[in-house]
Amino acid sequence: MKSELEQRLYNSSKEHLIQLLHELAIRHPILYAEMESILEN
Repeated sequence: MKSELEQRLYNSSKEHLIQLLHELAIRHPILYAEMESILEN
């Protein structure tokens, strides 16, 4: 069973998800570095 957050993420638009990732990256530099690493592979 999906959590409420997971369900909301599935229903979000691509633009909204990009905005969310951008906000998380600004607030959490370590998370940003991990996202970059994942995307490089």
